[in-house]
Amino acid sequence: MEPFAEQQKPSVPWHLWLTAVAACLFFIWCFDLVP
Repeated sequence: MEPFAEQQKPSVPWHLWLTAVAACLFFIWCFDLVP
């Protein structure tokens, strides 16, 4: 059995949020959507 299976897992890992925010900012900047 894995020891970390007993711990509560967050719904979404923080690094996925970071990656999603970075991707959104990059695409917004890339397509020049910033006013």
